[in-house]
Amino acid sequence: MSNQKSMADQIANRCKHFNGFRGYIAGDPNDLSCKCGIDVRALVGGERGGWIMRAPCLADHATDIICSRREFPTREEAEAEAREMEDHAKHMMEAIRRCIEDSNNCGFELFDPDDREDMTGEVLCPACGNTIKYSRSGYNGHVWGTCETEGCLQWMQ
Repeated sequence: MSNQKSMADQIANRCKHFNGFRGYIAGDPNDLSCKCGIDVRALVGGERGGWIMRAPCLADHATDIICSRREFPTREEAEAEAREMEDHAKHMMEAIRRCIEDSNNCGFELFDPDDREDMTGEVLCPACGNTIKYSRSGYNGHVWGTCETEGCLQWMQ
């Protein structure tokens, strides 16, 4: 039996404003703020080591730190977000499958020593019905794709 929480449980456990410190992850070591602009590192204070475990962003963190903007999603909100994430993942996998199938139907052969050229093409987006433009690497077969609809599917393997 797994101790792993469901996606809805994980979403319900984090503040609505928690962003996973995306600024920091994107390369700005000084951006440890949430969606509200609160600098969580400054709010928590103290020694460098273990500060994230004192952050009030996750419900299962035992902390005395108070954040005035801390707000957790309702069970219904968490379940709806989990469904959206699952649907997005299904659409993404289907889009990649379509790109691979299309490129194979157009003669793409992975690891063909006589043809290491990348290939480009277009397929129908399973999420919105618009066009996905893709390219497939002649070297390793990886697929990059972007739907023409802003905010829809986009990936790079």
